[in-house]
Amino acid sequence: MNLPFLKRFPHINDSLLLLSGFGLIAYTGFVPFTDAAPWMTEKVTCILAYFALAFFTIKLAKNKLLRTCAFFGALGWLMMAAKIAMLKTPFLMG
Repeated sequence: MNLPFLKRFPHINDSLLLLSGFGLIAYTGFVPFTDAAPWMTEKVTCILAYFALAFFTIKLAKNKLLRTCAFFGALGWLMMAAKIAMLKTPFLMG
């Protein structure tokens, strides 16, 4: 069973996530990597870490243990980004 949509879905999902981040920056005026919005800096950092671990999980991890650890790490960064987005409180750099 070959489902081409399932191969494209992660790219679509990540693109929408990135576009929503750019939309949030444009809508609120908060610019990441400045002193005005440290929570936005952490949110962008979390999303970039999620992208890196998701890429590692899908493309580079050679065994099941590495894939599992990278998968749960990516989920953790994504949950942290969601928590920062809801609370607007930086945890790492605040």
